[in-house]
Amino acid sequence: LVTYDIHWVQEQFYFSDRLLVELKSAMVLGARMMLALQDEAPDEKVVVAFPDEGAHKKMQDLFRIFPHIVCDKVRNGDKRIVTLKEGEGFADGSHVVIVDDMVMSGGLMLECAAQLRARGALKISCFTVHAVMPQDGWKKFVGKGFHRFWITDTVPTTAAAVQDQEPFEVLSIAPLIAKYLDGFMDD
Repeated sequence: LVTYDIHWVQEQFYFSDRLLVELKSAMVLGARMMLALQDEAPDEKVVVAFPDEGAHKKMQDLFRIFPHIVCDKVRNGDKRIVTLKEGEGFADGSHVVIVDDMVMSGGLMLECAAQLRARGALKISCFTVHAVMPQDGWKKFVGKGFHRFWITDTVPTTAAAVQDQEPFEVLSIAPLIAKYLDGFMDD
């Protein structure tokens, strides 16, 4: 079984002993989109932001060529407060891309974006592999000043719903799967 960006790594152990689980990542597509941003606007400073410490730990190496900002979420009773934990100086005058492996409601990304705007980010884009976004949660991002929001086609209902909707762009993971299978067949 090959899985892309399993959200909780320990879930790989729920599968049968007779099944070999191989973990892969489609986050490379996000890194490619960030490189394309640099090519489009070479004078623009492109920065990566992680919505929490967990995302930073999981993905920091993949985005090592970009300056890092780490948001932090703290619970205060029923309220969640999002702050910038590290790298906040990189936001000013930058195009910041918030990356996460999975987005459910989108609330954390929206709160992180608000903190980045408050610290002078000129443009904000987002990338996620698994855009679950139930009950049309994607609509929270329409008309809210996001430059781009890249998602993959791993959640077909969301991918279909956002087709031709600004700021969304759907990226296929099929080429990543094909590349894996090509390598597997060569073994």
